[in-house]
Amino acid sequence: MGKNPIFKGRMKIIRDCVNIIKNCPKGVNFSNLIVPTLIAQIDGIQQEFMKQNGLVVDHKKVFDLEGNKLKDEHGQNIWFNQYYKELTSGDGFFDVMNDVFIDVLLQNTEPREDYKTSIHFSRNKILHGENFHYGKKDYVVRCFMILDFLHGLSTRNDG
Repeated sequence: MGKNPIFKGRMKIIRDCVNIIKNCPKGVNFSNLIVPTLIAQIDGIQQEFMKQNGLVVDHKKVFDLEGNKLKDEHGQNIWFNQYYKELTSGDGFFDVMNDVFIDVLLQNTEPREDYKTSIHFSRNKILHGENFHYGKKDYVVRCFMILDFLHGLSTRNDG
């Protein structure tokens, strides 16, 4: 991950998170600190990945760097989740990780709206302070899995 350009400048933050896990005193829930930190890094890495591919996301629509909406073969706008699903279709690992990334972490929820999945791991609800029960070790594991997914996806065609 360290040499991957989409992780540039972020490895220190990720390493600090690992050190917090290793050195956390008893009675302190490291997940409360690490989950929002890693979600913020996932946001930035995902934006870098899109930029690396000559794209940008605005309100879940995908644009090229000149601001033109990306269209499918039928002339319809390509949405963020559709773009990622097409990148991973046919590869079992990437398909499963994409489901965690798109359908769980990035599930579209509005304030005070219920979750769309049984897993209450929503970026919006955590970062906007609506979910304050996110301090779970399995959420930390999910964050690291998503980071690994983004790394694998970005280096997939490198050899």
